[in-house]
Amino acid sequence: MKPTKTMKPTKTLRRAAFLLPILGLGTAQAATVVVTDGNLNQFGDIGAFAIDFDSTTGLTANYEPDLVAGQQYNLNNVTVFRGSEASTGTIYLGVYTTFSGNVLGGFQGTSTNTVTLDTLAASDPLSFNFTGMTVTPELNPASGGDVRFFVFQTGTTALTAVGGQSVRVPIRRIDGENGNFNDELSQIFRSDDGLLALNRAVEYQATITPIPEPSAFALLGVAGAALMLRRRRQG
Repeated sequence: MKPTKTMKPTKTLRRAAFLLPILGLGTAQAATVVVTDGNLNQFGDIGAFAIDFDSTTGLTANYEPDLVAGQQYNLNNVTVFRGSEASTGTIYLGVYTTFSGNVLGGFQGTSTNTVTLDTLAASDPLSFNFTGMTVTPELNPASGGDVRFFVFQTGTTALTAVGGQSVRVPIRRIDGENGNFNDELSQIFRSDDGLLALNRAVEYQATITPIPEPSAFALLGVAGAALMLRRRRQG
């Protein structure tokens, strides 16, 4: 029998294999953005909160990691932490892109899971998962298309207002002068009038995953074609 001949990778395949790690293909891992002051401060019952997924660095917010302006991300999970006040019910977390004239708009859907408040103790996490939610960070703190409004609600249909329509839940917040939207890139809605509360940022964790650019997908296709060609030659 003749010895099996080992084929060397083609130049195209070698180039693709070199570029794939650089582009993050196959290795794009979820990262968690954290905004907290490390204290167990509380805010009474709230109906909603806002997060600005901004890329601006140098703010008070404890961002880990810094987000990249213009890079599109999948929003996989948002977690907030319950306060010590009692609350009951089973809730979804709705996602909206606009809040103007006290009216919610741009409904994107709700979390894929519910959270049952009756089973949680003080400071327990309220963790909500999402599919198909995306966000693209910008360079404009507390404004722009990268702001998302998250509303506690009992169903999966769109709401138009915060307060009477949303569920009231006590959660942990950031205290002090640096609790405003511009500094922390998050904000709490008051449940009594449905407006943003001054100097009251929400403590949260958000899990996000970078979405590869179309050019990266194209390169992956080249790599796949080169691999198929190599296998045919081996056959």
